[in-house]
Order: sequence, then C-alpha cells, then structure tokens
Amino acid sequence: MAAPQAACRTATPPIWRLILATETPRPRTKYYDHSNNRLVYRGASSDEGYWDGHWSKAQLERVLRESSRSPGCRMVVEVTRRFLPPGSRVLDGGCGLGDKVKALADAGYESYGVDYASRIVATLNASFPELRISHCDVRRIEVSDGFYHGYWSLGVIEHFYDGYDAIIAEAYRIIAPSGLLFVTVPAMSPLRRLKAKAGLYRPWPTDAPTPDDFYQFALPGAGIAARVQRQGFELLERRPLNGITGLSDEFPLLRWPLKVVWKLAYRPAERLLAGFSNHTDLFVFRRLAQL
Repeated sequence: MAAPQAACRTATPPIWRLILATETPRPRTKYYDHSNNRLVYRGASSDEGYWDGHWSKAQLERVLRESSRSPGCRMVVEVTRRFLPPGSRVLDGGCGLGDKVKALADAGYESYGVDYASRIVATLNASFPELRISHCDVRRIEVSDGFYHGYWSLGVIEHFYDGYDAIIAEAYRIIAPSGLLFVTVPAMSPLRRLKAKAGLYRPWPTDAPTPDDFYQFALPGAGIAARVQRQGFELLERRPLNGITGLSDEFPLLRWPLKVVWKLAYRPAERLLAGFSNHTDLFVFRRLAQL
C-alpha cells in the first residue's frame, strides 16, 4: 500500500511550523491516526528478521558489559526495588539484548528473559549462558501459571498492529496474584498532542489496511491504563520518561545539541522535559486475584 500523503498547501507556512515539521531523513515516518488519537510509525517492520539483523554479536556483548551504567537499566532496577524484594522472579518479556535481564540479576533478582528474535537469543545463550533467556512469543510463554512475581514489558505492546490484549492476558496468567506488571510504551506526550492538533503529522486514513512496513504506535496513556485494568490489573503508578529523547524525535534540528545535554546534564534535563516531551510512559500495575 502506498504511504498516505498529506494534503497540499498553497500558502507558505510560518517559520515555526517549518522548524517543528522538519525531519532529517530517517527510516521511519510518523502519521497521526485521529480516530484513535495515536501516532503510526512506518518504514521498517518490527518482525523477527528486523531485530535479528539489528544487532551484531560485538554490539550485544558491549551493551551487556555496560548494562550497569545504562540509564534504562538503572531505571528498571530502581523501579523494581520499590515494589519487589531481591530474590523475586522477574521476567523481561521481549528482552531484546538482554541487558535488563543482566541488570536485574546483578541486583539480586531471579531474572528471566524471552524474545522471538531467534538469532539474538542464540547469540545470548552462547555468549552469556548464565542468563536465563529463551526464544518464544510473548503471547504464549511456556511457564506455569503464576510463576513470576514481576513482569517487565519494555517497548513491546506498541509493535502489535492488531492490539495487545493477548499479551496482557498471558501476563495475567503467568504473574502471581498481587504480582507486578511494568509496562513502557511510546507516549502521546503533550508535545505530540500539540503537533497533532496543529496538523504537523501526515494524516492516517481511517480505513487503511495493516501496512507491510508498520513499526510501532505512540499511544495515549489513558487508553492503555483502562485497557489493561479491564484485563485484571490495578493501576498503581504512571510516569512520563525520556523527555530528551522525545524532544529530539520531534525537533530533529535539536538532535545534536540534545546529545550534548544528554552527556552533560541528563538528570536535570529529564526532570525539566519529561512532563512535556516524554517519548515514553511507564505504567505499574498490580495483578488482581480474580478477573
């Protein structure tokens, strides 16, 4: 299917619109789906082959060696410590490089990872056999009911064009009663909502079929919270994350200066930006005893 095209404008837009809308060439393009209040990212299908080809063995090993210094890994460990004691069984569903699995293990948790990128999993099993990482689909995880005390879903549910109900249903099955589900997902931040309202994204047609090159959604947080709670969970916390990343993604002309900010003033910049330009929302849910 050809990419939907924005309507042509004859008048020259003001300079602020040009700055906001300008994007450097990137493999993915964003569209605004007005009927569902979400962004649709196209340009690279997020299937098994994509992830298998995304990382080399050397890159995997470097990321795992440096996992203790990664802001993402530190966040996962800090949040997990707030809700679960060391020794708890914690799954990273869609673990990718396995760095969060290693960081949790180093922090004293009985950590596990699953992913459907078979080559990456095989490489991790060969290079880091001490990590409990296996190949499977997050909609069908081969483990007994209620096995895990906690489950991290880090940037996974947004890659499923037809929805994520099956992922949440499986999470409910494998998390123990009163266990925790941690979800991160690209967000419809205040900045993205402003851009959508200003018409700065290409429109997504309401009757568009599933595109072959669909990558992910950016989703409204209220909808995620309501949908997960309908499947047997209670929302404990919602937090905006990754304000620098979100600002860089939406203001490409600031990408290089923001890299300097990331290196020199990461924490204060995040505190300033997260509530406005967050790329990601973090949700913490507790599994209820009964649906």
